[in-house]
Amino acid sequence: MHEITLLESDINSYIAAHFCGNDISKTMDMVLLFLGDERTTFSNKAQIFYYLAIHYDAQWYAAYISTRPKLPKKDPYSLNQDLVDAIEQRNVFAHRLVMTNIDGGEEPFTVFLKLKNEATPIFYTDENIDSLVEQIKNIRNHLNQSEILKKSRTI
Repeated sequence: MHEITLLESDINSYIAAHFCGNDISKTMDMVLLFLGDERTTFSNKAQIFYYLAIHYDAQWYAAYISTRPKLPKKDPYSLNQDLVDAIEQRNVFAHRLVMTNIDGGEEPFTVFLKLKNEATPIFYTDENIDSLVEQIKNIRNHLNQSEILKKSRTI
């Protein structure tokens, strides 16, 4: 959850930098009044970010390389696809009941229960969680290489 929180903060910074440039006061206003907690959902911020990135930072956006394995006969995952996936998985961690396998049996795993008309288990192994963290760090690393954020952080 910590890594995804940092990613959301980076997305906030990207959006604010696009509209406010190096103006720290306006950037803080943008984050506090529009992008802050309970004002704009992370999914909505991701949509805003995607629009800005493909319209104003297309070359940087297209240079993204996903850490997720490419599926056969499919294009590699895009930055937006990885971001949407990370947000969806974050929502599992934040909003589902959790159970863990601690009996020392097979490989340890965590089960989240989706409760909608029935209980649907969503399984995560340590490897799944590690891959998700790597995916989020990869997005953050690429995001922090954008010219928009580089320029805004040279104050």
